[in-house]
Amino acid sequence: MARRGDKPKLAAKSAIHTLYISSLKALAVDIARNLATPIEEMRLPISLETRTGDTPPSRRARQRISPPDILLTTPERHHLRLARAAASRSEEERTSDDSVIGLDL
Repeated sequence: MARRGDKPKLAAKSAIHTLYISSLKALAVDIARNLATPIEEMRLPISLETRTGDTPPSRRARQRISPPDILLTTPERHHLRLARAAASRSEEERTSDDSVIGLDL
């Protein structure tokens, strides 16, 4: 039993914390660059990566094994990721999509 004041042990990271879906690859790269600077300056233990059509297979494989805390991607890459048997939407704790389309029901 944990005593008061004891820090809980962190579980091994197995999922993306925040997924940001951008309709434009260039916008995802700009946002990543704008987030990386304060993360580095504050020395936060947050990993940040992008995943687009230009992402090398070796990085995609590593992202599946050891996902970043924040992943910025495009809708096409996200759909391919979801299509993989090992991936599901429940892997992310938070998702942000900058291209929400209104539906007329």
